[in-house]
Amino acid sequence: MNTRGFALILVLVVTTIISTSAILIYSLTRDDMRIAANNRRTLQSKLAAVSGMTHFKSMELFYEHLRQQADVMGQEELVIINETALGDRTFYKVEVKLCCELGENEFIVKSTGYYKDNGRIISEHVKHSLFKTVD
Repeated sequence: MNTRGFALILVLVVTTIISTSAILIYSLTRDDMRIAANNRRTLQSKLAAVSGMTHFKSMELFYEHLRQQADVMGQEELVIINETALGDRTFYKVEVKLCCELGENEFIVKSTGYYKDNGRIISEHVKHSLFKTVD
């Protein structure tokens, strides 16, 4: 039996196992980093949508004012806050809907949060809330 040939085969097998393990670890780590980046972008778009809703609440707009504005424009949907930047890539936009057989002095607010990269939307999250104005 040739021990030099056996040693060569053993070294090649061990090298293959180590190389395969290294490639597998690299692949798993890369995938985990991509998943974490996607989760971060999704969270940022959700937080942007919440920021838009908070911004709308701070404006303290009443149904009557929104109804007058809608009648003047001849629309049932109004853009109340145009696309507003929170950072380089995170934005929100707030719209109001005065339709859909809602109750008296009720309206729906839609806040959309975006995460963009080079103007392209990577992640988008929408929050809807029903508001009612009371005197």
